[in-house]
Amino acid sequence: MKRLAFVLFAVVSLTFFVGTGLTIADDATVLPKGVFNTTLDAQFYFPIKERFDPDGNEEDLAQDLNGTLDSSVFPDLAAVEAGFGLPPGSANVGDTEVEFELHVQEYDFYFYYGLFPKLTIGAKVPIFKARNSVDTALNTSNATVGSNPGVPGGFAPLAFPGTTPLTENDIQNLLVSEYGFKKVKDWDDTGFGDIEIGARYQYFSNETWRLAATGALRIPTGQEDDPDDLADFAFGTGAYAALLYLHNDFLGLSDYGLEFNASFKYEYFFPDHPEVRVPDDVNQPIVPAENKERVDRKLGDLIKVDLEARYEIMEGWSASLFYRYSKNFEDDIDGDRGLAYDQLEEESDEMEQQYRIGIAYSTLPLYAQKKFPIPMAGKIYYRNRFDGENVLKSEYIGVILSIYF
Repeated sequence: MKRLAFVLFAVVSLTFFVGTGLTIADDATVLPKGVFNTTLDAQFYFPIKERFDPDGNEEDLAQDLNGTLDSSVFPDLAAVEAGFGLPPGSANVGDTEVEFELHVQEYDFYFYYGLFPKLTIGAKVPIFKARNSVDTALNTSNATVGSNPGVPGGFAPLAFPGTTPLTENDIQNLLVSEYGFKKVKDWDDTGFGDIEIGARYQYFSNETWRLAATGALRIPTGQEDDPDDLADFAFGTGAYAALLYLHNDFLGLSDYGLEFNASFKYEYFFPDHPEVRVPDDVNQPIVPAENKERVDRKLGDLIKVDLEARYEIMEGWSASLFYRYSKNFEDDIDGDRGLAYDQLEEESDEMEQQYRIGIAYSTLPLYAQKKFPIPMAGKIYYRNRFDGENVLKSEYIGVILSIYF
């Protein structure tokens, strides 16, 4: 009975401070002491087929895998040019036609506890389910060189007797035998992303403003990019990160059902040492296995500016409009073998702009009036990354469920 009275008091307090929206949102709210919250944010992405290039233009997700397979990709073709007197750069075995279609579901589990009246501790545990549907083909209509087991090296001009065009399977086998890659084919996996643990302290609150700061540590528990798989999808960065968020809520128009939030975020990545393939050109992902190295890397720091407006439609119901601008600065990468590490740094800086629109419902007012048995809140929203550089072009539907104990 005492516990029920305490939870009722906590919910009334939460309702007073944050109205009908989700109480543990990305804002300056905190939980009352002793109250526990668990939240699931499920994100269902539309199929991803494009990305934003360094100039902000849209391009196919597999753009860098499409092109002419000449001596810049397979250096052995230069020997064919020299041996048969072909002009430099003229030998090619065809054009690749590769398409990626990425399907992603992300489930973010949040756990919060009101440790003190102004201090909430918590954790975020993301789980990814991803699948890359891959279509590959080799167009040999403009090829000049093919397979010929009767000549040294196994390649000769197509006009040379006994030479036949290469097939798609021949190219896949070359990637495996000569470069140590896995075959470019459908890929799918499920696993954890990078887990975050931290705390939020609300250092000021009155009728007009609510201010808080969040500090957290991101732990690299997510699956990293596989340097031998051209079709995989990374679930994590591979590096620890320190997070600092400043949340600022304006409540001066709450009598009109309006609340505003501005959050300023900074993420610092600690140095790490991933194993990568070092290309001679950032746009050429077919990199020899001998260029694989464990490098010294410092991921570029990240800044975000989040702006959100919420409007109380009626008791229990609210609508929201959210905007984010984020900027990832260029990575710093070095190694011991004198390879082209600057090409790994190229296109590592990222920018994105996104918006979200959503509608939320909360049972907190009804629970406070003893008209509903469970204090909970839910939200459905649409998110669109409408602009960016070096990031995926993506959109998804999100569903949030939040329960208090």
